Amino acid sequence: MFGFAPYAALPYATLPEAEGARQCLRPVSDIAANGWTPSAGSDLFAMLDESPADDADYDRSPDNPTTEFMEVAFAAGATPPAGPRTLSTRLQAIGAPTRFVVDLRESAASVQSFTHDLVPKDGVAQFNDVVTGAITDYSDLRLRVTASAP
Repeated sequence: MFGFAPYAALPYATLPEAEGARQCLRPVSDIAANGWTPSAGSDLFAMLDESPADDADYDRSPDNPTTEFMEVAFAAGATPPAGPRTLSTRLQAIGAPTRFVVDLRESAASVQSFTHDLVPKDGVAQFNDVVTGAITDYSDLRLRVTASAP
């Protein structure tokens, strides 16, 4: 049996604003579950929206996933000035090596995807991926995570 559990306890998009200030967009609603379950309650986004990160709550993929993904919507953000943007996620493989495809989306279109391969001994790993893809609508950003065997 494989257990893939993305401990995505704190995904957020960090977007630069004037004067070096940052806006952190956090998940505010579920788009799709596809068999993924929250560790408590019924909302996936509620496990991912805290600051600082709390690994005690998380979303878990179905056992032996192949194409099942979870998707959450971020809070609407303002269009920032030009500069780097960062997508931060916390992930954990449980039971077997796991490939996570983390996809930042604008509505239904992918802005940019990042692939992270983890093994259970890695524990909770934080990734801060630099987003270079073009974003035109900061009011409709989403995060899709797919877990599978590598």
